[in-house]
Amino acid sequence: MKKILCVFVLILVLLVAFASCKNDENANNDVTTHEATDATTPTTLEETPPEPPEEPFPTSQGLAYEVNDDGKTCTITGIGTCTDSDVYIGGYINGYKVTTIGERAFRDCSALTSVTIGGSVTTIGNSAFWNCDALTSVTIGDSVTTIGNMAFYYCRALTNIVVDENNTAYQSINGNLYSKDGSILIAYAIGEAETSFVIPNSVITIGDYAFYNCDALTSVTIPDSVTTIGDYAFYNCDALTSVTIPGSVTTIGDYAFCNCDALTSVTIPDSVTTIGDYAFECCSALTSVTIPDSVTTIGNWAFAYCFKLTSVAIPDSVTTIGNSAFRYCDALTSVTIPDSVTTIGERAFAYCSALTSIVVDENNIAYQSINGNLCSKDGSILIAYAIGKAETSFAIPDSVTTISPYAFWECDALTSVTIGDSVTTIGNSAFWNCDALTSVTFANPSGWDADGTAISAYDLSTPTTAAQYLRSDYCWYYWHRTE
Repeated sequence: MKKILCVFVLILVLLVAFASCKNDENANNDVTTHEATDATTPTTLEETPPEPPEEPFPTSQGLAYEVNDDGKTCTITGIGTCTDSDVYIGGYINGYKVTTIGERAFRDCSALTSVTIGGSVTTIGNSAFWNCDALTSVTIGDSVTTIGNMAFYYCRALTNIVVDENNTAYQSINGNLYSKDGSILIAYAIGEAETSFVIPNSVITIGDYAFYNCDALTSVTIPDSVTTIGDYAFYNCDALTSVTIPGSVTTIGDYAFCNCDALTSVTIPDSVTTIGDYAFECCSALTSVTIPDSVTTIGNWAFAYCFKLTSVAIPDSVTTIGNSAFRYCDALTSVTIPDSVTTIGERAFAYCSALTSIVVDENNIAYQSINGNLCSKDGSILIAYAIGKAETSFAIPDSVTTISPYAFWECDALTSVTIGDSVTTIGNSAFWNCDALTSVTFANPSGWDADGTAISAYDLSTPTTAAQYLRSDYCWYYWHRTE
C-alpha cells in the first residue's frame, strides 16, 4: 500500500513540474511577438506603416503631383481636380510629404483667390502662380527657403504677401516680399491701389521682376542704399511717370524700365557704369535722357523705340554702343560720338527717320564722320547713312570698299545711289525698305554675286533693275564682287 501511495505522489509531482515548464515557455514566446509587431518594424504582410502626422495646414485634396526620386516626398504640379478657391499646401497627399511647388504649377488658375503654403514646403518654383489674376493673398510658412523667379508674376489682384515670422529666408514688409534681412526687395504686390511707393532704406538690391507689370504706380522713390536695379525690375510699369535713381546705383539691369511708356525723362547718376540691354526700350514718352561720364556701356536695344527722344549726349567715358541701341528713335535728329567709343553695334541708329547728322570726334581711333554719315576710321566701311537727310541722291565715297548691313535701311528720301568702282562688298539688307529708290548706278557691274548666286552684269547695268535687286529681289543677301 505504501508503494502505491509513493508512486501516486511521484506522478503528481511530475505533472506539476511539467505544467510549470509549459507556462514559462509560453511566457517567453509572448515577449518575442511584441518586439516583432512594433509599429516601426513591421514583419508581416498584414502590418502597415504609420499614418502621416497631422499638419496644421493640410494640403487641399485633388491637386496634381509627382513623386520625387526619394519615393517619400512629392512635387505639386498643378490644380488637378481640386475645386478650392482657397488652396492649402504643406502637408501630405496620398501619404507623400509635399516639399515643392513646381514651375508654372498654378499658371493661369483664374479661380484661385488665396494660397496658404504650410510646414513641409521648402521650394516655390519659377512662375508657380503666373497670371493667377484673382489671387489676392499669399501666406508663406516658415519652411520655405527658395522662391523662384516670377513666382507671383502678373497676379494683378495680389495685395498682400504674408511671411511667417519664423521664416529664416524671407520676410514681409507692408505686404511685400523681401529677403529676411530686408536687403532685397523681391516682389511688390502689384494689386495694391497706391500710386506712389517709397522703397525702404534697408534695400540694397531691387530684385529681378520686383515690380513687373505693376499698372498702378506712377512714382517710385529709390533710397541711396540701393546699388543694383535688377533685370525686368520695373518692366511694363506703364503708369510710371517719375523715378529718381540715386547716386548709389551702379547697375541698371537688362529690361529694367522696358515698356514704361509713360516715363518722360530719366537722369542716370554718375555712379552707373552699365546701362543694360533693353533697359529703356519702348519708353515711348521719353523725351530726354542724361547719361553721365561714368557709363562705359550702352547695352543692346537700350533706348530702342523711344519715339520721342530728340537728343542724347553720349559722354566720353562710353566705349561700347550696343546693337540697335537707338533703333527707331524717330525724333532723334543728331548724334555725337566721342573719341572713347571703339565699338558700335549693328543697326545702332537704324530707322532713326529724323536723323540728319552723325558727328564723330576727330580723335576717335575707330570711326569718322563723312558728310554726316558714320564710317570706319579709314573710310573703307560705310556703317550708317543718316536717313533723315532730305537729299534724294547719294554717291558712295571713293574710299568705301564695304557697305555695311542695314546701312540705308528704311531710307525714304533717296531715289538714286551711285556705287563706285572701289566697292566690293554690300552687306545684307543694306537697302531694305528703301521704297523710293528707283535708280542704282554701278561703276563696275561685272563680277557680282549674292551669296554665291551670280548677278548678271547686264542687269546691273540697268539702274532700275539694279535698284530692284538691292532693295527687294536680292535684298537679304551678302553681295560680293570678284572682278
